[in-house]
Amino acid sequence: MPRNLQAWFFKLANRVPIYRLFLTIFLWFWVTSWAIVAIMLLGNHLTGLKQVSDPMYATVAPILAAEAVKVYESGGPEAFSRFSQSRNDDRARKLFLLDRFYEDVLGRAVTDDGIRVAHAAKDGQLVLLRRNMAYKFVSSSGRPYLLLLAFEPPLRKLGDSLVLLITLLCFALAYHIASPIHSIQ
Repeated sequence: MPRNLQAWFFKLANRVPIYRLFLTIFLWFWVTSWAIVAIMLLGNHLTGLKQVSDPMYATVAPILAAEAVKVYESGGPEAFSRFSQSRNDDRARKLFLLDRFYEDVLGRAVTDDGIRVAHAAKDGQLVLLRRNMAYKFVSSSGRPYLLLLAFEPPLRKLGDSLVLLITLLCFALAYHIASPIHSIQ
């Protein structure tokens, strides 16, 4: 650890009141913050399947599905791979084409939510589950397919930052509450 950083750390450590009141306040805020995060994640996890009735999506899904199957059936997995990459302008979403056994035509792993929304979709119906949209259809060749659009959860990228942010905010709040009380004593 560089000398300046080490000196700053020890200076901060000498100013932080490590005593029972500070630790109690800090832990209450920290546990409460994580309880709120857990409730939000649980609520997000428990939200059910929804049929999408938005006319824009209802119009775009069959067109995109037909185009995807045409590319796959005429050019194979390599052509569909190029097609799906050309439709993804960012890495936060993935386009899957599933066969009648709910296997991706490119052999990629599909998340549990992706499989769940795929099983829930009916022919010609667009279904949404959290970050996954599925459209089930039969191609012009008579084969059943399912187009799945999966969005990567944003919290996975923010996980470490969220832990640090919540801990620092709880620390600062506990410090500002406990310091004046400690100085009065």
